[in-house]
Amino acid sequence: MANYTKHYQLHQWEPGDAFLRTDFNEDLEKIDAALEDKGNCRIATGSYAGTGEYGKAHPNTIQLPFPAQMILLDVSASKHYNGIPEYYILFRQAPSFIPDETLNGSNMLTWNDSSVSWYYTDSHPDGALYQFNKTGRTYHYTVIG
Repeated sequence: MANYTKHYQLHQWEPGDAFLRTDFNEDLEKIDAALEDKGNCRIATGSYAGTGEYGKAHPNTIQLPFPAQMILLDVSASKHYNGIPEYYILFRQAPSFIPDETLNGSNMLTWNDSSVSWYYTDSHPDGALYQFNKTGRTYHYTVIG
């Protein structure tokens, strides 16, 4: 007769035990339920190509593969002059973020479970730079949910 594990009561067969498919299915259901309760983190990566547009009528949008809590946005591509990595963390709870080197504008965020969008609020001539949407640049991101 099988013994059982301490925490989830999964089957632990002895060498001479017979076992059934239903035993495996029962164990898999217990494992599935246990993992669901742990609140596992999900991570996805992607990129987008800058279009040169900015402002409320031209927001950047990232399609999300799952509801995200934050996004790590690599904007190093917009800083071609020094090669030093530069990142922004977009938090779901935050309504906006302010890019470096700008005094007047900010990026307004809109979140839902399937996407996040943002746009730069100022009409600065380098608005596409501050919105991280420069033409010919590729921006990378990591979605964490």
